[in-house]
Amino acid sequence: PLSSSVPPEHLSPSAPEPISPCETIVAADVVWIEELALPFVKALTIAAKGSIQAFGAVEILLCHKTRSYRTDDVLFEGLKEAGVRWEEVEGSEHHGTYRNSELKILRLLFKP
Repeated sequence: PLSSSVPPEHLSPSAPEPISPCETIVAADVVWIEELALPFVKALTIAAKGSIQAFGAVEILLCHKTRSYRTDDVLFEGLKEAGVRWEEVEGSEHHGTYRNSELKILRLLFKP
């Protein structure tokens, strides 16, 4: 069962579990409080680098809803510091059933 509390060991940016390379990474609703932003960036960076090494490239899509401007500042500053750029996927490209003005879909671009 899912829990609303996240165990502290899952928030620690040290000693991450190995992440298998993949061609596409999809992350949705993963950062809603400030304490999750930098561990997410670290895990995403590890996954992206391993995937780029294995496949030469990786497509990363992040579905994000702003809940706190402070959390967004930490998230996007962490992504910048990790060498990540992003572009917003136009709403016209979203599936009509799931389109929502509160949600942004971002395509993240890692520099290897």
